[in-house]
Amino acid sequence: MSKFSEAATEDTQTALATRNHDRDEDQRGIDALVKVRVDAWTAADKPAPDKLTQAMTVRLQTPAADKSELKRMLRRAYLLYKSEPAWYKDTEPDAQGNIVVKSGPQAVKVKAPKAEANGDQAQADQGGDQPQADQRGRFGRR
Repeated sequence: MSKFSEAATEDTQTALATRNHDRDEDQRGIDALVKVRVDAWTAADKPAPDKLTQAMTVRLQTPAADKSELKRMLRRAYLLYKSEPAWYKDTEPDAQGNIVVKSGPQAVKVKAPKAEANGDQAQADQGGDQPQADQRGRFGRR
C-alpha cells in the first residue's frame, strides 16, 4: 500500500513552479563589485588565489548572523562571471558584532571524470599477488 494517493479535490494548480532568477538590488550591487574584481583578475592573466592583489578582492562588512547570506550572494555573483570565490579567513566579530568577509576570484574547478570500473580493476590487479589478511572470526578465532 502506497502512502500517496490521488487528490480528490478540484485542480486549481495552473502555474508552473519555477526558480526565481530575479536579482534584487543587493545582489545587483554585489554583482557590480565582483565584476570589477573579476575583470582585474582576468586582465592580470588569472593569478592563483594566493597572488591576488587588493584590487582583485572584495571585502565586505556584515553582521555575523548574515554571513551565510552574504557568502551565498558572493558565490552567485562569481558564478555569473564564470569564476569561483576564493575565501579568506573571516575576521573576529567587533564590538558591534560585525565581521569582514574577504573573497577573490579563482578559476572554476573542473571535476575529474569518473574512471570506468573496468579500468580501476585492471590497475588494481597489476600489483601481482597481494598477501591476504588473516581470516579470523569476531573474537580472534578461526
